[in-house]
Amino acid sequence: MDVEGVRNVINYDVPKFIKTYVHRAGRTARAVQTGRCFTLMSEDEVRRFKKLIGKAEGGSCLDHIVPSSQIEALDTTYQSALTKYKEIISKTRKKPKN
Repeated sequence: MDVEGVRNVINYDVPKFIKTYVHRAGRTARAVQTGRCFTLMSEDEVRRFKKLIGKAEGGSCLDHIVPSSQIEALDTTYQSALTKYKEIISKTRKKPKN
């Protein structure tokens, strides 16, 4: 699947394999475009993630630590977006294919 115009990919978990990470991150780099890939993780996942990234050719990443208070403040917005996402996916799956 190739979706045009993807500029950002957000991973809500750390992929188990570098191939999976590269595949996801690569969604932002179609047709000579650039993009960003964000991976959300807890402190105890950072070490494994850096080891994973080290397996990629030229692999590197920037750290950005977000205080838990800022994350908690966004919970309502996140839950709302997640609900809307589930509704869209549900409607998409119910549409008959021609």
